[in-house]
Amino acid sequence: MTSKQFVYSFIVVLGISMLGSLYFFMKQATQTTSVDPDFYTADWSKELQDSNQLFNGQMQFEIRCESCHGPKGIGGPIAPALNDNQWLHGSSLDEIFYIVGEGFPGTEMKGWRGKLQKNDLIAITLYVKSLSSTASQAK
Repeated sequence: MTSKQFVYSFIVVLGISMLGSLYFFMKQATQTTSVDPDFYTADWSKELQDSNQLFNGQMQFEIRCESCHGPKGIGGPIAPALNDNQWLHGSSLDEIFYIVGEGFPGTEMKGWRGKLQKNDLIAITLYVKSLSSTASQAK
């Protein structure tokens, strides 16, 4: 193989790999994640009676949320406090559940749907809601 053939082969391989990478990134950028409305339905009265859900939610929160929202939701440098009654994006269980799952555009809050099981998202929702309930009971 001559040096000219080597350079030509190198350019072809490089071009093909760049096109493949471009295709992959364009495909990722154009994919839209549709929200399944059934995903965000929960029987809150049933979920609230399951004491394991609150414990699981606390564990999930400590692992996944505490680095931004602070211990017990006191707030952090990039995320608001969750242990008060100052709700920025909705205070109902359904609204909190949706934000935990989908995140909130224009903020650092990224959604956890697709990364966690629905049951874990429900548990985090219940725990987050309990943080504000505890704050209002302390007053």
